[in-house]
Amino acid sequence: MTKAKDPSTSVKPLSTSVILVVKGAGLQKSDDTLDVFLNGFWPAIKSLDPLATLRQRHDIFPSGYRSSPHDTGAHNHVAEIQSGDHRIWIKEAFWDSDLIESSSLTALQREWRMATYAFGSAIHDLWFGLNTQRRQKSLWSYLTSFTMMYWLVLILPTWLIVKERVLPFESTLSQIVLVAAISLIIALVVATPAALETRRLTALGDLARLPAMSNWVLFFLAAAFLLSPLRYLWGVGVLALLQLALLRARAIAWPYRQFANSDTDTKDYYSYLEDGRKRFGRRDLPIMRLSQLFYRYIVVLGLPIAFIGLTAARLLKWTRVLGSVGEVLESVLTMVLGSVLGDVVTYAMDPAQAHHVRCAVETDLRFFHDHPDVADLHVFAHSQGTAITFEVLFHHLPDDYRRKIKTYITIGSVLSYYHQTNPILDSVYIRRFPVRPYPIFNQDFKWMNFWNLVDPITEFYGLDEYNIIVGAPPLDPDVKRHPSSPTNIKTRATPENHSEYWGNIDLVQRPFAKRVLGDMRPEEWAPEPLRSLPSWFSHHRYVTLLWGVWSAIFIGIAWGLSWVWQQSWLDGFRDVIRAGWLALEEEFARAFPDMAALAQRIGGWFGSPSALHVYDVIVLITLEAVAALIVISFFLSFLAETRKRMKLYRASRSKNGSHTS
Repeated sequence: MTKAKDPSTSVKPLSTSVILVVKGAGLQKSDDTLDVFLNGFWPAIKSLDPLATLRQRHDIFPSGYRSSPHDTGAHNHVAEIQSGDHRIWIKEAFWDSDLIESSSLTALQREWRMATYAFGSAIHDLWFGLNTQRRQKSLWSYLTSFTMMYWLVLILPTWLIVKERVLPFESTLSQIVLVAAISLIIALVVATPAALETRRLTALGDLARLPAMSNWVLFFLAAAFLLSPLRYLWGVGVLALLQLALLRARAIAWPYRQFANSDTDTKDYYSYLEDGRKRFGRRDLPIMRLSQLFYRYIVVLGLPIAFIGLTAARLLKWTRVLGSVGEVLESVLTMVLGSVLGDVVTYAMDPAQAHHVRCAVETDLRFFHDHPDVADLHVFAHSQGTAITFEVLFHHLPDDYRRKIKTYITIGSVLSYYHQTNPILDSVYIRRFPVRPYPIFNQDFKWMNFWNLVDPITEFYGLDEYNIIVGAPPLDPDVKRHPSSPTNIKTRATPENHSEYWGNIDLVQRPFAKRVLGDMRPEEWAPEPLRSLPSWFSHHRYVTLLWGVWSAIFIGIAWGLSWVWQQSWLDGFRDVIRAGWLALEEEFARAFPDMAALAQRIGGWFGSPSALHVYDVIVLITLEAVAALIVISFFLSFLAETRKRMKLYRASRSKNGSHTS
């Protein structure tokens, strides 16, 4: 006779949660990102449950399972953590095999287009203010923004190319004024066609790709760097000091911000009616957009250096003596440009490859959703992986497959960059970043985004553009966010910057582990208390004041170091550096005699009377072109306005005639 089982000794079924880890850009081996994640998540689990166990399982997936047809290796295993009656399966969604690595030059060209457009967009928002209720879309706003973009980029190379070669003035102030005027004229000439094209495209229903900065500017900047590399780097260094001063000011003023999860200093949320529908928007104060502007400015000026490095590497490969050096330099640049940067721009601008990458992540999500033992899903994405998972979760995943997703963690997200460049990612405008309206997930769904003030990938701020407002005064009593909007949390600033989040036990991994284990509101993610300033002294004014102070400190330190460098007691050290530089020049002339002679002839030509004559002709033609473009633009505007008034007149005449009859 079989003895009946004692109910008190029966095994309680395990509740299973799944964490899908999605890697960022760059060529990596399978499970590399999973290992990095476990190095932070496993200690967090052990701090909550010392008796928790960790093992690997290979029996979860059916035989022959592949998340992607392009994946030649099987990644059909999970790391299993058991804590009490809770079981956690952790898998890395590996998408590297679905993205074909682009060439370094292709990645550089695409990044140039995206970076310059983001730079121009930042100038537009800074100049006219980010006001979603009354967004500036006039020809004047586009012309001003494009002119400012070209002028800011061209003023440094123009100064380096013409200074001490063709400038007739000895006064530094006179030289600066003349260079600024020349670069402004050139900027206005090249900005006018771009502004007219943008105005034409924005008047259409379906936008084609908007214009960014022309490729010839990249070569112009490269030429300026070759003519005077130290002064070029000095100009970039000044921008970097201003950026550091602003970030330092924001860090000090952070406790006095207006909102709990952002220091963007939105003046207020408001609502208004448009075409009978309820709309919401916000106005940002320009000072808080300068971090983004300076960063994009530095990137635009830095890309020509990468182009020079890549060109130099390929030239060195053709030589016998320095061929191995060229191969090493090209491999390093190819890894950075083709692998890391290439993944970002290829996913953004190649829809076919982006589809393959999304399918690899979506296949794993669908499998775990349909698994009978899985109770809930959590997605943990880093850097480039945040753009992939955002499109999968918010756009392409069917509604039925969203009901088990409870947590979406994004760390070091690139989504802000994608939002800024959205209008040029596709040949026809598609609202990808962010997609609207947001879908509805599980009632416990929470999107937590982590960023810090030293992570350039995040643009030094949270995902403010992805906060969707569904209620605001005066039509509603309070500001209400869409439940799927992200909650931004600033983490500590460390030298690891973009990789800091993986090992951040206190603010990222432990509260995430609590949430996976059932605590839906970890105390570590509660809003930190805010401090108040006097009523007459707002947060953005405090940031502005601190920025001025720290700019003076940083620039003063730089000036002090420059003064020390010029002292006589460093003559011997400077002589050693000069001798080394001359030795390098002699070695270069010996290895590349033709190129050295050509460079010497080019440098001599810039200071010749012939160059001065050519320069005068260019300036004269530029002035004539500017005048002609201004006249043509005013004439076209006059014709368009006349045509519009004629249509209104004819419409009123026909309406009056019908009433008379």
